[in-house]
Amino acid sequence: MWSWIVLGVLYVLVLGGFRWLGGIGAAAEALRDWGRASSNGSRELHPSS
Repeated sequence: MWSWIVLGVLYVLVLGGFRWLGGIGAAAEALRDWGRASSNGSRELHPSS
């Protein structure tokens, strides 16, 4: 019984922490920015010619 209570409390804490960090929108924006930076950086570091 106590394991279910602990599991529920941890679940709520994780969801609260995710919301505090910005949620899904912030995560999507961070991944999009990282993708742009990594694609631009690879072209500058390794020219094809």
